[in-house]
Amino acid sequence: MDMLTQQSLYSRERADRYLDDLLEGWRSIPELEEEWSAWDEMSKEDFAEEWPACESRLGQLRRWSDAGLLDVEQRQRFGELEGYVSSYREILERMLNE
Repeated sequence: MDMLTQQSLYSRERADRYLDDLLEGWRSIPELEEEWSAWDEMSKEDFAEEWPACESRLGQLRRWSDAGLLDVEQRQRFGELEGYVSSYREILERMLNE
């Protein structure tokens, strides 16, 4: 997407909401992994079906970051989020492919 499109999609409130939701979700991955074996199949399927929306939001945040649209605080929080993604991606993939 071009810069104009990214600017039209961006709002501080939307970016903050995405950051809040994604930080909460990614931080919880180790705890979810511990509980995963106790989840029933329906709950696992629901989680797997809902997760792509998180990936979509993460992609949007990356595009906004690349376009220079995030403010200083958002960039800091986004860096924190990317750390969780890097640390927990393998765990998440294992859970989703189980």
